Amino acid sequence: MKTIKSAAAMLAILVATVALVTTAFLLRSNIAHTSNGLGQLPSSVWQTEASSSRAQNELGSFNVEAALITPKDMLLFYSIQGRSTGTPSVLASRTVGGQSSSQSLTVNSIASLGSVGSVQVGVISLPCEDIPGQEISLDVMPAGASKQLWHVTPIRQVTSASPIKAQSREFFTFGSEASMLRLDLGRLAGDETGTLVKASLREQSGSAIYLRVDTKSLASTITQAQYDAAVGSATNALGGTITPGVATPAPPEPK
Repeated sequence: MKTIKSAAAMLAILVATVALVTTAFLLRSNIAHTSNGLGQLPSSVWQTEASSSRAQNELGSFNVEAALITPKDMLLFYSIQGRSTGTPSVLASRTVGGQSSSQSLTVNSIASLGSVGSVQVGVISLPCEDIPGQEISLDVMPAGASKQLWHVTPIRQVTSASPIKAQSREFFTFGSEASMLRLDLGRLAGDETGTLVKASLREQSGSAIYLRVDTKSLASTITQAQYDAAVGSATNALGGTITPGVATPAPPEPK
């Protein structure tokens, strides 16, 4: 009897350990925050594709670092490392359910937001539509280039948005270990203060830029003092608090 109890106890410890390790891995890989005014965290509609969110050519590398999903727009924060400077040109498209044909998407805006050290930071704004199974792809032309393209497919929709989810805002990072940039969410809201994000270098302290996304999904830089003051009251427009959670991770690639 003692042997059975000991074995059961060891099994329980093993299960708990596996759960903790799995949770830690997910938190490192994809961090999501949801704000829906009800203090709830619905399961994520979107799946980040960290392995296909980065592209590289002779001019440098392009990374999709994070996504902000609003009821109408999808904002993809990007970084560029290398010789290319300036605002890139972007063509966006979607495929649904593994279809070979793609549909062109309107690019609402592309904004260069500044640099952190040698890393350029910007944001691409696209319309956000509820289409389960869609994969979003970007063909990015570096500024001043004629043919070198960066191609990425950073995000896909895994399920239909519920009525609550359709009115939510979500922010997730992509967790690419190859990127030098780190994006931290300071505030997630649809009010006049807006959503606030800090961009800094992973391996260095001190150098950072501070970003704000307003009610029209337009991104701009703000001062550290403005950022710190606004982050001091981290509630959304309807009074709900920011709730951290875990985004749906992409399945591992087959070996």
